[in-house]
Amino acid sequence: MTFRQTTLTGLEPETTYVYKVGSEADGWSGTHEFTTGGAGGFDMLMYGDPQIGSGGGQPSDGAAWAKTVADSIAQFPAADFLYSMGDQVNTAGSEAEYVQFLAPDGLRQYPLATTIGNHDNGSTSYGQHFFMPNTSTTVGVPGTPPREGMGNYWFKYDNVLFLNVNSNAGTDDQHFAWLREVIAAEGAGVDWKVLTFHHSPYSTASHADDTDIIRRRASFPPVISELNIDLVFGGHDHIYSRTHLLNRGHAVGDLTAPATLAKQPGENLWLTLNSSSGSKYYVEDPIVADFTFNAVSAQARVPSYSRAEVTPTSFRVVTYQADGVVTDDVTLTRAPEGATPNPVLVGDPVVDFWGDGSNATLGDKPVPNVTDENGVTTVEARILRPNDDVEEYVLTEEMYLDSSDLELTWERPTSTTDVEDQLIGLRYDAVQIPAGASIESAYIQFTVDEPNKSVGESNLDIRIEDTDHAEKYLLTAGNVSERTFSEASVNWRPAEWPVAQEAGPAQATPDLAALVQSVVDRDDWFRGNALSFVITGTGARTAEAYEGGTGLQAPRLFVTYTMGDRTEVEARIQTDRDDVEQYLEGASAGAMDHGSSDLELTWERPTREVKDNQIIGLRYAGLDIPQGAVIEQAHVQFTTDEATKTADPFLVTFRGEAADDSAPFSDAAWDLSNRARTDVGVTWGEGVPVWTLDQEQRRDQRTTDIAAAVQEVVDRDGWKAGNALTLLIEGQGTRTAESFEGGGAAEAPVLFVVYSDPKDEEPTEEPSPEPSAEPSKSPSGQPTKPAERGRKAPYEVPGLHKGLNGRDWLTSCEAYSQTERCRTDIWATTVVAENGRFVVKQGWAFNNMTYLASARALWKGNPLGESGEFSSAGRQWRTECDTEATGRGACRSYARATVVSAKVNALGTYEFSQAAQWVFNSAVLFSN
Repeated sequence: MTFRQTTLTGLEPETTYVYKVGSEADGWSGTHEFTTGGAGGFDMLMYGDPQIGSGGGQPSDGAAWAKTVADSIAQFPAADFLYSMGDQVNTAGSEAEYVQFLAPDGLRQYPLATTIGNHDNGSTSYGQHFFMPNTSTTVGVPGTPPREGMGNYWFKYDNVLFLNVNSNAGTDDQHFAWLREVIAAEGAGVDWKVLTFHHSPYSTASHADDTDIIRRRASFPPVISELNIDLVFGGHDHIYSRTHLLNRGHAVGDLTAPATLAKQPGENLWLTLNSSSGSKYYVEDPIVADFTFNAVSAQARVPSYSRAEVTPTSFRVVTYQADGVVTDDVTLTRAPEGATPNPVLVGDPVVDFWGDGSNATLGDKPVPNVTDENGVTTVEARILRPNDDVEEYVLTEEMYLDSSDLELTWERPTSTTDVEDQLIGLRYDAVQIPAGASIESAYIQFTVDEPNKSVGESNLDIRIEDTDHAEKYLLTAGNVSERTFSEASVNWRPAEWPVAQEAGPAQATPDLAALVQSVVDRDDWFRGNALSFVITGTGARTAEAYEGGTGLQAPRLFVTYTMGDRTEVEARIQTDRDDVEQYLEGASAGAMDHGSSDLELTWERPTREVKDNQIIGLRYAGLDIPQGAVIEQAHVQFTTDEATKTADPFLVTFRGEAADDSAPFSDAAWDLSNRARTDVGVTWGEGVPVWTLDQEQRRDQRTTDIAAAVQEVVDRDGWKAGNALTLLIEGQGTRTAESFEGGGAAEAPVLFVVYSDPKDEEPTEEPSPEPSAEPSKSPSGQPTKPAERGRKAPYEVPGLHKGLNGRDWLTSCEAYSQTERCRTDIWATTVVAENGRFVVKQGWAFNNMTYLASARALWKGNPLGESGEFSSAGRQWRTECDTEATGRGACRSYARATVVSAKVNALGTYEFSQAAQWVFNSAVLFSN
């Protein structure tokens, strides 16, 4: 097939032109006409995600799209041009889908501007079908070799500057540099600046918490405000939403969603358009919809479009359902000169809706594990939902799921009639401890809530639930007490808790390692399962609950483990070419879809008579498992994408590709079908419930044990560590999971494997052969890769470290520039000044700040990373690097301070002295 493109020049405004397309050799099309626009204002019609081929449009995607285009043009025939927000098709290389997208007559009558969506990006087809002006050949260009006609582009229409970014390719910084360059050259004196890119950061459905969307929500708004871009349009989330006026991501001005908004410099309005064909809708997430950026959100499950009426002084956008019902009507104007600026909050806006615990249904994200240089891994398991720390009244078995605190265990300790004895249930979901782990230590850290209810004697017993996976707590009476718990228990007699918000050794339980080990040793334990504990006893100690202090102050479970003679491998999808779909039936049978934002296992269109069944391919490159290793457990962890797209009966089979080193997926038709498969197949689906929550990454989204399929590949003679392994998934029914394109490596399917080394052969009585006179092989010339530096406790590993070197330490870590920094406090006796005199106290005291390993070049010019003396905040500082005290590859910084010392005299009282000293403050570690 030959694609031809041309440019028309010399057109006059407000003039009708008649044209045909073809040649004498191939014949001519029918006659078509178009009319050019004039000056002083214009109309455009905008459409979100037609995604022809996705399968939900009625009566078909193509027919529904054609109807929306026809209805919108009939309603507004004076429109000057049409604008699509991306995902014109579902399968990037499907010519059949492009034929349906381009079928409406209106597309031959009105100019069409398009945006590249994630479903358009995986093929050269987009660049063959569309010919946009001023297209960049370097920025936003996907593919190797680069795909022509698919870079960022810009155009002007009636003194409005339109900027279009391919958000599927290139880095954010590259896009920002391009925007600055184009606006500097073309933006002077324009009436409005309008930006469009597919992946809307401010939508209100399931994509709002995608990793790549969160990143854009942090990076794009400050630059958009800096460049004073007025409006931003997008799609991707298949829902309509409109923000308040934003400045650097902060909502400003009138937050009642008025119909007219007067913007000031740096302020902008963001709109996400819903599906224009009805091929796919996403459900509104009520948590996101209630967030501060959102002004209007709507999901009527009816195809829709938006009309923009643009003048030099106003930009009105009215969004319509295809049936004519108005969804939203907003007009943007400019505030008069001298108007009082809208106040803007200081600091960065919230961009990740997981972190504050507000998403009570889905829960907080688990805290990543940390492994030190000795192979000891620290797990910090938190209460992830409000209903995961509960109380049960012993007398009536009544459940309390929403208390702001946890009384261990008397609710009314001063009562002379009924202390209201209760059981405490603590459930830790998604615990990141693999099968076969050897538990070194475990304890629960509480935080004091009410000191006045934390006095007197306390005698508590702690047990663990005897199950592979602790189910969620319910309001059903006795939901804690009726569970089966271990016979073994750990007794705890905590001292009084006199200080509110204290979370130190006195609030930490004794070692619970034996209890945790008893569950992890179960044959049915998997990484990601849930543990639960019950606390019974007498007395009163009152701790924070999730509802009172979120997951950071609710009881936290700290566990350290080693793997002994076992190894756990965590393999992730590394590129957008490593998780693919291949259609088995329908018009696109055999086609490979490399650009999908989700993976349907395995019916693409579960509501249709023809389901468009497909094979899923997952390729894990660089899998570090030696040949012949004994695979003890393996599973894939999925993340839910579309909870509404599901179908039963659901039953799929996992097989490995029977290859020593799996080749990358290609664009060739039937690529997955043509690959050899392992003899062993493992089925999964029986008992798997419907996935009800978008972005959920828990036990229900984890496969059964697929060790047998992995074992057959690893046993191949040609397999070696570092090769690639492919899993092929076939079956029936639908569960919809995130792909790399939709959620990045964090949400794409993850393969977890636990293995032990091949069993050593029995020793032989025969002596070893005579030494050879031949020299050993010549060196390969390839340097040995140095082992990655592990974290060292207590300074680099978060959590409470009890009894380390005879002291108690408390470390917390946070992101810092391109690395992390960890603050370590030590439980110590300190001298403080109070009311003009020195007082000796015990408590947590700052010990030091450690900046974790990063490239030395990043610290160039920073006095903490280079030897020398300097002044800061009115104090003297000194830094030394690569000395005997620091060791190679590190720096230490000291502050000049007045140090007060106390010693006991012969009378048994303290004598105090002061001296100026250099005091160790921080350490910087280098990775090279």
